Amino acid sequence: MPCRAEEALLLDNADVLLAPLGWDASLKSKGYASSNAGKKAHILQLFRGRTSEAIKRKALELDVQAALKKKLNGIFRLACQPQNYLWGKIGFDSLVAKYLPEAGEPGSKADPKAPHAELWMGTHKNGPARLRSDTSVTLSEHLKKHPELLGSLPKDRFPAPADDPTSAHVPFLFKILTCKQALPLQIHPDKKLAEKLNKENPEQFNDQNHKPEIAVALTPFQGFVGFRPLKAIERSLNSIPELRDALSSPSLSAFLSSPSSDTLRTLFGYLLSLHADVIRRPVETLVERVKNEGRKKALAEEDGDKLAEVLQKGIEYYGTDPG
Repeated sequence: MPCRAEEALLLDNADVLLAPLGWDASLKSKGYASSNAGKKAHILQLFRGRTSEAIKRKALELDVQAALKKKLNGIFRLACQPQNYLWGKIGFDSLVAKYLPEAGEPGSKADPKAPHAELWMGTHKNGPARLRSDTSVTLSEHLKKHPELLGSLPKDRFPAPADDPTSAHVPFLFKILTCKQALPLQIHPDKKLAEKLNKENPEQFNDQNHKPEIAVALTPFQGFVGFRPLKAIERSLNSIPELRDALSSPSLSAFLSSPSSDTLRTLFGYLLSLHADVIRRPVETLVERVKNEGRKKALAEEDGDKLAEVLQKGIEYYGTDPG
């Protein structure tokens, strides 16, 4: 029989150790009563001669198996929806195209000549995920029948879309993006402003939720994160004559006189209001100077190489669009 320490360990882990055998069936088949006394006698008999370490390892193994089985019973495969926006990578340069046969609806094939921008895994009406086992059923419909899958998310904090208030809504849109160029500018209001805009103009602002974003890089990529420091912007404006020519205005003078978030906001608003023809000449002059003088000298910045690459890519895909 086990020593006292091992006996105590066995009894502490009795539920885990005997669960795979089936309580009542296991006890009765061995002639033990379905009671705590029968449980104790049965487990001591089963684990006779086991060391404490062996008992611990077995308990942990069975505990993990039980937890995994429970989780797997709640997992179902989705048929995710692709979005072929023009800024997506072409053909199999895109991860979306590579994943589509297994991640999309059964039989999905990627067009090797088309852009593949995003793969959506959510309940958004413009591309709802579906059950891969039955693609007639959307994820939203399945969640509506099984609300327990949403856990204890507070429904008042993550309400359903205004145009479909009875739907079961996942409060985020999980997606894969593959971009060959910079994305168009978008408005991402906070929660309070999103609710206000949705109430005032639901057709244009159809989502009452805010849009915080988290990006995880699956492959190397470049991204814009906010504005450069005010000092760096001021330095660029003073050292790159083409920028001053393009932005010549009272708002530029105000920023250079007193760099601040307020004067930068006004200057940036002025930039976005310009017509492409207004900035075509200064931009073309700057591009030519970068070619002749080299990136770092022309842009007078330590990261001039990166800035020049961004400039050239922007012109390649958007011409002299001010944005």
